[in-house]
Amino acid sequence: MKKSILSVVAMMFLACLPLLLANKTDAASSVAWTTGPTPITSVDDIDLSWDLVHAGSWGTDEDLTVTVGAEEIVFVPRTVGQAGNPVDLSANRADPVTDSFIGDTGAANFNAVLDSFAYGGSNPNVLVFNDLTPGLTYRVQLFVSDERGGALSDRTQLFSDSDSLGEGSETDIFARGPASFVIGEFTADATYQMFYIHGIEQDGNALNAYVLSVEDPDLETPGLSSFYVCPDHGDDARAGTDRDQPLLTIEAALERVGGGDTIVLLPGTFYVDTMRISDIPGATINNRLTIRAETPGTATISQAWPEAAKGELEWTHEGDDIYSAPQREVDGELIYSPIGGFREDWILVGHEDLENFRNGVSRYGRGGETRDEPFRIPEHGFAHEDGRIYLRLPDRSDPNGQRVVIGFGHFSENSDLRDRAMLRVDNVPGLVIDGLRIEGAFLGMWFESAASGPNTGHNIVRNCLFEWTQRGINNRSHASIYEWNDFSYTGLRQWIDEARGLNNNRFATPEIFAVGYGPIWMFGMFIYGDRGNAEIRYNYIHQVWDGLHFGNMNDTHVYGNILEDNIDNAIEIEAGRESSRTGHNVHFYHNLVLGLANGAVSQTKGGPNVGPHYIYRNVFIGHDDPGWFSWVFAKNRSHNRSKGLIYHHNLIWMRSSSGLYWGSGYWREQEFHRSMDWRNNVMIFDRLNHEETLGHFSHNVMAGDAGPKPHIQRTGGFYVESLEALGFRDPENYDFTLTEDSPLIEAGQRLPDDFLIHVKDLEAREGWRQALFAYDLEVIRDATVEGREQFLADIQRNTTGEAPDIGPFEFGREMGPDWPRPRRSVYNAAPLGEAPVLEPFPHLEW
Repeated sequence: MKKSILSVVAMMFLACLPLLLANKTDAASSVAWTTGPTPITSVDDIDLSWDLVHAGSWGTDEDLTVTVGAEEIVFVPRTVGQAGNPVDLSANRADPVTDSFIGDTGAANFNAVLDSFAYGGSNPNVLVFNDLTPGLTYRVQLFVSDERGGALSDRTQLFSDSDSLGEGSETDIFARGPASFVIGEFTADATYQMFYIHGIEQDGNALNAYVLSVEDPDLETPGLSSFYVCPDHGDDARAGTDRDQPLLTIEAALERVGGGDTIVLLPGTFYVDTMRISDIPGATINNRLTIRAETPGTATISQAWPEAAKGELEWTHEGDDIYSAPQREVDGELIYSPIGGFREDWILVGHEDLENFRNGVSRYGRGGETRDEPFRIPEHGFAHEDGRIYLRLPDRSDPNGQRVVIGFGHFSENSDLRDRAMLRVDNVPGLVIDGLRIEGAFLGMWFESAASGPNTGHNIVRNCLFEWTQRGINNRSHASIYEWNDFSYTGLRQWIDEARGLNNNRFATPEIFAVGYGPIWMFGMFIYGDRGNAEIRYNYIHQVWDGLHFGNMNDTHVYGNILEDNIDNAIEIEAGRESSRTGHNVHFYHNLVLGLANGAVSQTKGGPNVGPHYIYRNVFIGHDDPGWFSWVFAKNRSHNRSKGLIYHHNLIWMRSSSGLYWGSGYWREQEFHRSMDWRNNVMIFDRLNHEETLGHFSHNVMAGDAGPKPHIQRTGGFYVESLEALGFRDPENYDFTLTEDSPLIEAGQRLPDDFLIHVKDLEAREGWRQALFAYDLEVIRDATVEGREQFLADIQRNTTGEAPDIGPFEFGREMGPDWPRPRRSVYNAAPLGEAPVLEPFPHLEW
């Protein structure tokens, strides 16, 4: 199945599965409720004692300007369910309720502000303010009114900074009938702040309007100056602060900026070999430097060969549809390029020499050994020999005048990865990169963080497209966010399907891995370092070798992503094997994984202090030939020989597999098998060779397999003969909602109170999972009772009855249209020229 599979499969998901917003993680900061609930009596109740950030209301389609004394405040219309800056509200009604305010505040426009409200379709409803500046103190005023009378007057609600009643800072309960307001203050420690609107009586919750203001906003306010850069008509002799008089190079802008400034890239392609972003004066996590495209998706930073990418390289015809040109040099060294692309949908692979290129074969095996029997590979691509590069295009056309992306690739002698990174970031805490296209790089971005402390790391990369880039992001920084990005080695799937066809339909991963100058070793993200606390969310990672590669990363959360056609593994938790550590407390959840050619999750190497890691409430589907007939699902072992790898509440659907996990022939020691914990999963196989050596295997359900019935039944689970017997609503169309007669309902096992988990010891900070912006990153301990309860609620939250339902979904949920979250990268969300819609909510709830 080709590149279009995601549009087919994901659209079926989007038609059937839930968008249940943000009930997992509490607000980024604790809120101090200073006023209210207080009746609204006049327009003077609007609090403007601090500097206004923005205000909004629901129910009108035009700005409402309200005069308060000598000041004017504009309430901007907000749409229900809007996803985007500066505010999101998760209510799902498309038509806000009107005629909700019958009083008179003395200002007609303020009466109109209070006349309509957004009614929450879920309880609690979630309000999120975005683009905050960590370290600044904000004040929010929330207005509620529903004076329509009758039974409606019995509805009550409260506001809180927690999704669970009694676990955060809450206002008093108040009736929605009389118009009222509350005021809360918080100091931002993230770029977003979440408020939860809890319906109490009759489950209703509502919000009419808000006012957000800030104390002393001029202290380290971001965006003090903007510097514009254009690759087509810029001039580095200019100041660069006038959009109509831009700079030519990004390097010139970097020489001018300080913390809080913004570099705005105008449309066009910036060709660079390597660029270092380091030691920006005044850059802090409260005073961020931002590099963004003026229009997302229209500014490209490319490490490709400029003349070839522009169609300006002169190619000489060598016969047999092969063309050649002098090999590229950078700083006096020849560049050997293993990667490239053509016409936006074809991969170009480097062959090891011209003879094998002409014959369409590879004689290299994994590890570099030479094979006696060649492995046939597609004949298009390129080879390097005698100082020239040889090229054959997939359509065998003449490359002269055509755009051919030939990546930066390898220096002949310089093997330091950092020196080959296109963008190398050193000591720029809080750097934000937004809306760029990254093309043709050996390594797109390298984030280095040699020091720890409260003002290091905390980088954000969002809405970027990484294309034909051998590694999208290498990160050694900590407490960083990567969201709404698109990682793709476009054309890899077509290339592999062609290779399989040339080799009697054999899917030979090791051979594919070893082709050419260096392996086809493409990662979406390569995350490692002695710290962690990364958030990797809502990315689309497809047509790469490994989707996400981890090592030495602690307390990292990966959720809401789509991983498709990851040829080797979707996620590898073993990248730190060189230093004998692969970290602990990586949480991989609420992801959709399509295609399982090899193990979906891999942990096979590393040192003694590995794990625990948690894989829960994901959907894994082998949607095509190699995925349906994957040789193994989990390629895991834990070197601490305790419960190190936790698989709970997942759905796994493949047609056959040699086993759930890589067998004892590789591991030899059965202690490794006992390190895994499999509980409350649904597994759908036609055939499965399942061994009975897992440390904990209970309450799992298997469908369609003729094998391990006694073992399944003996451990609290059960076996059904058909997919239909599981009671999914419409599994053929990817709707795994449970019907009322599903045997999965209340068939699971609750986790024991002493279940092994690890959380951060945040010392002065209270609560669990605040670690994204916490800094003592070295202290790990077993969970406190409070932390353990939060984790158990996280993995089995909102379950009903005596036991949880088996699988990723609980019975009784009305499924919305948008699971997994709609992809919002520049590559696929909106037409170029429109700003991408950002989803700030940090977690899904299933």
